[in-house]
Amino acid sequence: MKLLIIDDEKHVRKSIRLLVDWDSLNINTIEESQNGEEAIEILKSGEPDIIILDMMMPLKNGMELMDWMKLHQIQSNIIVLSGFDDFNFVRHTLQHGAIDYLLKPINPQHLEDALKKAIDKRNESRKMKAEHQELVTVVNELKPVYLDKLLSNLLLFPDTVINNTMNNDFLELCHTGTCQVTVTNIDLVSNKEKTAASVIELCNQYLWERKKGYVFRNIIHPDEIVILHWNDFTDIDFILSKINQLLWDISGDQLEFGLGSPTAFPANLSTSYKEAINSLKHCNLLMSSSSRIHSGKTSFSTQFSSLGFGEYKEGLRLAVCSGNTGQIRAAVQKWIDHLYTKDHITFMQYKWWVEEYQLAKQMWIEEFTNNYIEELEPDQKRDYLPFPLDQNRKFSLQQLQEHIIDDLIVCSIKIIKYQMNSNNVIHEISNYIRKNYQDVSLSDIANQFHLNREHISRRFKQEFGITIVNYVSQIRIDKAKVLLLNPHLKIAEVGSAVGYDDEKYFSRVFKKLTGLSPTDYRNNESTQ
Repeated sequence: MKLLIIDDEKHVRKSIRLLVDWDSLNINTIEESQNGEEAIEILKSGEPDIIILDMMMPLKNGMELMDWMKLHQIQSNIIVLSGFDDFNFVRHTLQHGAIDYLLKPINPQHLEDALKKAIDKRNESRKMKAEHQELVTVVNELKPVYLDKLLSNLLLFPDTVINNTMNNDFLELCHTGTCQVTVTNIDLVSNKEKTAASVIELCNQYLWERKKGYVFRNIIHPDEIVILHWNDFTDIDFILSKINQLLWDISGDQLEFGLGSPTAFPANLSTSYKEAINSLKHCNLLMSSSSRIHSGKTSFSTQFSSLGFGEYKEGLRLAVCSGNTGQIRAAVQKWIDHLYTKDHITFMQYKWWVEEYQLAKQMWIEEFTNNYIEELEPDQKRDYLPFPLDQNRKFSLQQLQEHIIDDLIVCSIKIIKYQMNSNNVIHEISNYIRKNYQDVSLSDIANQFHLNREHISRRFKQEFGITIVNYVSQIRIDKAKVLLLNPHLKIAEVGSAVGYDDEKYFSRVFKKLTGLSPTDYRNNESTQ
């Protein structure tokens, strides 16, 4: 800590230095000043933790100096020295929050007690300041989240009551006047989270910092990003074009934007939002402009018509099952030829089709692999189909055709590969073990497949690089990990459920394979 002694008498300053064991009080820096004016210059360069202040000094006395410190918000803890037992001095001292008022000559014990009191108060002040700063940090971090939630509610629930100070403060951060809403949907991009972060950061750097608008993710519909433009709507095309240029450069993606009408904020925010959503959902992708900004209404029949994919699913299913690339191309061509007859493909029609296509493909995989999807590689289970754009960044049926063909060929290869492996008796044994892991032995397997036990053991190890015993143990422990997430199941019950009737033996095997006892594993998972 740092101490400043302010007294016009040199021998008093020297006495104070000698009267106290400063090291024991953790005071490692001591400065001196012989009058109030000199003290002010020192205080301007840095605030000490504790000040020992004489009341009667030339140029500026102690009362005047305390007035100056209060005016300039000096937070040092003050101990006053005086040769006068004067009521006015004492009252002034108390009014300025001084720690103590000591009379000269100085009593060493009284000085030390006052210093300890000042140190305790200073430490408490530091602690409170740190806690306050931590709270401020948390509040600042939560402000965007709270604002996003408030605005999300206003979009969908126009009757939202704004009746407290915090809500009004947040809305004042935004704007009071006219607002225009733009909405985009990130459901069809390659990386939703990365895209959302990029769009929000780019827009808010331009709009929020210039007090022209605000961008947020709709908390109620997380695939939607909402852009609010305030008063000045001349740069909407500019900012949206910048977004799409950025996405094109990073990932090859593009976004479609629905634009609402200018309206009063926040009273009619939901009106502009609904218009923007309508414009986005029913925009014609086949006629999308380079700006990809859409506004206006669409007819009822166009809004709710489908793309007729159901009529072509069976042909695609059989082509995938055949494993023949030519058959897949031909089946996809029929579907694309049907799309070429249409003069409208809306954003929502395309989005619904993607969902229908992914669901159909998932069903084919389950059908052709006997529901054993685990055999497929992780990338085959992804639900992303690239948005079909040509080199001019326009929606392209030709690109859509190529994406579907590539996707289905990869899917078909994986299915055929699985089917070939499933015909291998060792893979059949693997499936048998997975289904009967709770109570299975090498003798059971040998009897089931009419093979020699030694031959099964040798071939299994060659194929999978692991013994059957260890394979069974690994399956059991993997299942046990899932069961351990249920806090109501006893360890013995978990062990019994996966095939171990002996709790101690189960715990020993579990720790051997995971490095943790079942209890430790459960505790670790519960804290994450």
